[in-house]
Amino acid sequence: MMHSKQEKTSTAAVALAWVVGITGLALAQGAAAAPVIDLGVAAQYSAFIFGDVKAANDVEGRLAVGGSLTANGLSVGYRAPAGSTGPALVVGGDVRFTNGRIYSTAPGSVTDSSAGEGNLVPWDPALAHYGNSYGVFGGQNKGSSSYLDLRAEPKISGVVDFKAAQTQLTALSGSLAALASTGTVAQPWSDISLSGSGKAGAVEVFDILLGSKNKLGGSWVMPTLSLSNVASDAWVVINILNEGDVQLSGGFTGFKPVQEAQGKVLFNLANAQRVKLGWVDGSVLAPKADLYGQGHVEGTVIGASISQAFEIGWEPFTPTPKPQDDHKVPEPQIVWLAGLALVAAGLISRRRSKT
Repeated sequence: MMHSKQEKTSTAAVALAWVVGITGLALAQGAAAAPVIDLGVAAQYSAFIFGDVKAANDVEGRLAVGGSLTANGLSVGYRAPAGSTGPALVVGGDVRFTNGRIYSTAPGSVTDSSAGEGNLVPWDPALAHYGNSYGVFGGQNKGSSSYLDLRAEPKISGVVDFKAAQTQLTALSGSLAALASTGTVAQPWSDISLSGSGKAGAVEVFDILLGSKNKLGGSWVMPTLSLSNVASDAWVVINILNEGDVQLSGGFTGFKPVQEAQGKVLFNLANAQRVKLGWVDGSVLAPKADLYGQGHVEGTVIGASISQAFEIGWEPFTPTPKPQDDHKVPEPQIVWLAGLALVAAGLISRRRSKT
């Protein structure tokens, strides 16, 4: 059966469109990077709270409070990295801080007394080599201890823009909750087992929903979590999808090497209203939640407010690489498809010139 030149050209054009489409898809897939997880300004702090902090006792790094701070016996800032600049405490509203201390960072001469434990900065547990740092506040001093260096700062947004940070971190939490799972979640008994893909440098994503989809509110107690099949250089994102009150007071098996080695574990609670914290090996992102408990968090803590004092360590979350940091060589099949598209384009050009 004979075909006209127009039909041949049309057929070749369709073929070219198909090849280019497939090539574009392959290129997009090949270039698709892992999700970018960057806590922004909050990464500079052990705890970054949008609203009020009604109680606090031990914050090893810096502390940022968008609302008012009430604290008695608070120690803050003694494990922030040497050379850190700026205030160790930032309060957007009123401050009532008694019987505590705002530490300066460790001198560069201090050796790491906790060597071998992972993502830690040099510090002295005896706190014998430390001076004092300062804090700033945007509201009023409501009777803080006079020896504390607390400075009024009317333009607190020039130090920390809490509203912008809240918008960015809330959006980040929602986008993480929407990520596709890369690992499996199983609950053969009372504990929950998490198994990753095992890929080097991957962002392992796990979704946990306690109870029924029809009952997202209420109070939920997280059982012991067990983590396995995760590469030593991978990130771990655990999306806890429940609303209401979620209690992270169970055990955490297999998390410590990933978190304390590199600070790459993040618990994301995008919709929880309250979160009770026990001993947690990982950072906590709960932008809508009031945080409480009597535990210890080894990671960055981000929340709406704090109503009960718990300890917050200095194991800052390590951001994932940005796309421009990736210099990946195209996969062979992508190169082949791109070459095929160029050949098809050349054939059409020749046909049109003959026509």
